[in-house]
Amino acid sequence: MIQEKVDSGQSNDSTFTVIRKRTSTPIAKLVLLTGIAFAILAVLVIVTQTFILLVALLATLSLSGYLLVALKRQKKLRSGKRIQVPFALLFGLLLLPIAVAAFYSFENFNAKSIYTMIVAFGMTLTFMYSMVNVPLTVYHKRMEETRKMIFAAPLVTIIVPAFNEEKSIRKALDSIVEADYPHKEIIVIDDGSTDNTSAIAKSYQDKMSPNNFIVVSKPNGGKASALNYALRFAKGEYIIAVDADSIMGRDAIKEIMKYFQQPEVVAVGGNIKVKNRNNMLTYCQALEYLVGINLFKRAYDIFGVVMVVPGPLGGFRKKVLLERGEYDRDTLAEDFDTTVKALKTGRAVQASSYAMSFTEAPENVAGLYKQRLRWNRGNLQTLMKHRDIISNSRFGMLQKYGYPLVFLTMITLPFLSIVVASFIILALLNGEWFFILITFLIFVALEAILAAIAIVMDEEDWKLVLLSPFFVVGYKHLIDIFTIKSVIDVAFRRNLKWTSDKLETKKNFPQGHE
Repeated sequence: MIQEKVDSGQSNDSTFTVIRKRTSTPIAKLVLLTGIAFAILAVLVIVTQTFILLVALLATLSLSGYLLVALKRQKKLRSGKRIQVPFALLFGLLLLPIAVAAFYSFENFNAKSIYTMIVAFGMTLTFMYSMVNVPLTVYHKRMEETRKMIFAAPLVTIIVPAFNEEKSIRKALDSIVEADYPHKEIIVIDDGSTDNTSAIAKSYQDKMSPNNFIVVSKPNGGKASALNYALRFAKGEYIIAVDADSIMGRDAIKEIMKYFQQPEVVAVGGNIKVKNRNNMLTYCQALEYLVGINLFKRAYDIFGVVMVVPGPLGGFRKKVLLERGEYDRDTLAEDFDTTVKALKTGRAVQASSYAMSFTEAPENVAGLYKQRLRWNRGNLQTLMKHRDIISNSRFGMLQKYGYPLVFLTMITLPFLSIVVASFIILALLNGEWFFILITFLIFVALEAILAAIAIVMDEEDWKLVLLSPFFVVGYKHLIDIFTIKSVIDVAFRRNLKWTSDKLETKKNFPQGHE
């Protein structure tokens, strides 16, 4: 249960008092689920008698324990000096299974040991990536639900870039107009639409003051150019960007603005959910979004290095956007790029699990392929663009935690997944079916536990747990193949475009800069 007391008005001095009580999410249940997950990994060590899994278990527990102790030493989650984690400790523990696997293969060089070592290492590293964050997310949830914040309600500019969105823009604008926030202006940017997008948007001007609802048309230039054009008209010192095919939650603006009362916070991401859950593919995406937000963004949020402020719902301080050069057009992921630019100021980017936005997910494989190619190409371009982070220690946890983990997710894990799948096939052909079967069943159980933790945190649909096997085999490998294809495209600069206008390939790999 979330209790809110709201004193709203139409002036700059209106304030909100938000009190959260720990009754909506039983923390004890989350702790129990976390314990079960680690216990399953311990069982995996015993059943398979694979030493590398024991090393991974100890490394994961050690790193999570260290981070939790560091967090407990802080008086408040987001106060004062932020956590600093030694680089050698963080990645020494994460990469420890590599050293053990190498030693194991030299000591026991035979076909069975090689299959066992590679499969165990690949699946363990993937699992470690998830499990290191689980204790952090439980801790974060506890802190989030007991926090009381009193904050002002300054003018917020909500920007809605739209290109041929006549089928969805009504619902998007309805949700924004009806959002529970007293002092907002809405700017709809018609980015060269050839349908009735502009006319539909203009029909909403009668529902608000003419000064608080603006519709502007411009030639098509892509989402980044639309957002930049809207900044010319924005009167608010805070900008919230919303996709024209998404539906904003009623309390989303309030939840985002809470974080901006902290001077070090420069951007806040929302909680994105899939609204069109009508087939197996969209349900898989719903679970993917859920686990990604609750098991990764919460951990990133603790360190103030949330890596992506998502397009469907995200807020920025306008001053920071202007100082960092607005939205760049040299990548296909303007949201990721702009978030990293904000992080490189040395201040914090947070995420709110209560600021919700509901978006349409692709309903077929072709649509998902097209979406993920654009996302992944843009993400890789952004990682290349900002590669100076790796060599610059002044970026703090962005260098030590955020950037390396995103790189691990985008580059290492997809390729490793395909290698592991190949060796699984070879192992099965050579009769090593028992080890593979046991490993598969236990990792399905672990994925189910991870899904259950995310579902309990977000009070979501328990049917999503049934999709856990597809995140071990099936949907996971489909997404990995799309990612690998994107890596190849970026490496060879193939057909990298956002709108109908092709990006110049010579701009796809600019030098790293601050």
